[in-house]
Amino acid sequence: MNQLVNRILFFLVLSLFFISCKKEIDPLEQALIFAGENRIELEKVLDHYSVHQEDSLKLRAAKFLIANMPYHYYYEGELLDQYSNIYESLMEVKDTDDVLNSFKIKYGLFSDFALNRKNDIQEIKSDYLIKNIDFAFKVWNEQPWGQSLSFHTFCEYILPYRVNVEQPTDWREILYNKYNPLLDDLRKTDAALDPLSAAQVIIDVLCQEDKYFTATISNIILKTPLILDQHRAGTCRNMADLTVYILRSLGIPCGVEYMPIHGRGNASHFWTFIIDEKGETYTSDYLDCLILHSSDALHLTSKIYRETFSINQEIRGQLLKMDKNMIAPFLRYPRFVDVTDLYAKIQTKSISIPSMKFYSDMDTEIAYLCCTQFGSWVPVDWAFVKDDKVIFDKIKPEYSAKSDTIIHGLTDEAFSLIPEAVSRRIEDIIYRVARMENGKLTYITDPFILRKDDGMISFLSPEDKQNTICVFSKYNILVEELVQFLPGSLFEASNDISFSDVDTLFQIEDVPLRLFNTKSFCTDKKYRYIRYRGADISHCGISEIQLFGSNSERLSGVPFGSINGKEVKKHGYSNAFDGNPYTSFYSSNPSGDWVALDLGQPVTISKIIYTPRNRDNFIRVDDRYELFYLDRNDWKSLGVQTAKADSLLFENVPANALLYLKNHTRGKDERVFIIEDNVQVFF
Repeated sequence: MNQLVNRILFFLVLSLFFISCKKEIDPLEQALIFAGENRIELEKVLDHYSVHQEDSLKLRAAKFLIANMPYHYYYEGELLDQYSNIYESLMEVKDTDDVLNSFKIKYGLFSDFALNRKNDIQEIKSDYLIKNIDFAFKVWNEQPWGQSLSFHTFCEYILPYRVNVEQPTDWREILYNKYNPLLDDLRKTDAALDPLSAAQVIIDVLCQEDKYFTATISNIILKTPLILDQHRAGTCRNMADLTVYILRSLGIPCGVEYMPIHGRGNASHFWTFIIDEKGETYTSDYLDCLILHSSDALHLTSKIYRETFSINQEIRGQLLKMDKNMIAPFLRYPRFVDVTDLYAKIQTKSISIPSMKFYSDMDTEIAYLCCTQFGSWVPVDWAFVKDDKVIFDKIKPEYSAKSDTIIHGLTDEAFSLIPEAVSRRIEDIIYRVARMENGKLTYITDPFILRKDDGMISFLSPEDKQNTICVFSKYNILVEELVQFLPGSLFEASNDISFSDVDTLFQIEDVPLRLFNTKSFCTDKKYRYIRYRGADISHCGISEIQLFGSNSERLSGVPFGSINGKEVKKHGYSNAFDGNPYTSFYSSNPSGDWVALDLGQPVTISKIIYTPRNRDNFIRVDDRYELFYLDRNDWKSLGVQTAKADSLLFENVPANALLYLKNHTRGKDERVFIIEDNVQVFF
């Protein structure tokens, strides 16, 4: 039902666009027509600010909000009320799976289909809008940094009464009263002329407070922003929205920017941007203390967009030229601008694809540049086909896998220890071009890789040549932020429980990219105590340690260790020796702790098999896997296997093909990959 409402809303607004194009109806009048019975409430606002000349700027602000209301909405419903407590539960339990399961059992699965969608233009009342406008002007005029802000900046990044799709609420005054006193000292200094200085004061406080991040609840709609101010749990979008609400309540110009899809992950990402006194853009992510200039925030993505309250008139003009069936979903609510240029240290690039690379039966006037998500594709940009080619402009030319939002801990040392085939591709992104047909993507080119170093494009088209390949995972293990911390970790042995006299058995020298990693020894020396000492900043994280004696027998003993503090719940010493590669030992301290096994008596160690902490994306014994390769629009199967070890061998795999490994038993994280130098290279 809600999908039908959404479509009706979209096409009604779109039809108003066409009417305005042909009959030149003012956007404000369009909105008032769409308001229906609520028109009288909106006209009360316009009348209120038309009486006194000194309110002329507020009248312009009111017209700005009302003219752009048709693209804004919120939700109501019993299920939304019930799930509004999930943020408090997440802060208390800090276990997303446990909390989600309890809410599903109690209330059922969350879905916006069970909610009622309300359109702002038909619901927002005059007193609410007037109160918001007056308070927005109050903070703009009273704060020292307000002097540097243009009326346009004020309208887009302070004035709006909402950030996302939360229910209308009196957030401005509540948040202002709570946080404005924190700025008293700043207002006495010259730095107060810069809104960035004010933002840093607030961020310095927010980042110190307890919070809990989870990406798993991205489908759950937030009822009001005040919930997040009380319970700092949620997604990157939740964290960004909360920051914006707080900063805007103080007259600090800011908003939300996002990447439609990450270059190495299956999700989008959102963060807060802040505008300084010179109009420069700075970013704040995950409620962290660090605020970076946009050009220093090296997200691994191809396109970055900024959300606006107003409708993007340039895109609106493009929509007028399009067949409605050719419009991709992300264009239906064009409240964004392309800010990719702001995130590029060097000039953005263009991707030019000649029509000769299109499938012969796939001509189109409008093309979409797509990035991969699981085994499908997500549009991130669009362009018209002209002169037998399509050109996608403002493509982000440089990334940094070592400082990127999603790949943490990839230090220079760790980067040098991953396979060369992986390191040379780690900043490349894979694309393909598509068109829209009746609301569905139809692909018109083979996938292609855009190389970071020289901007060259190489297409992935299956060849007649076939190979035998070995695979160890279904997902990019580096994205899990776990295996890259292992290099430098030590396995040590002693006959002294305090390890005052210790021998080093071996040091992990590579980033492990498989589940079971084996190190064999040739020594007659016997030891009673064997420990794993994690590298610095690794939190001594390890999933499993298997010790073997001189006759290759599995050794057992009593786990113990050394932690500066208490064991982390669910990550105790015994997890490292429980035979389960999907539990793990983990310390709350970044460095200095260790986990060990008391073998009861001195024995000879012939072999150690260790398993890095992981999110169950390595090949799992007894699970059923199916390998696919992409042939135009179809994923074709190369066979189904049940894993007998931590690797799978597939034969007759076409060379130069894009591949995808599906686990039919469990899990959902999967990514496309290629084989280069006999190594899996994920994108």
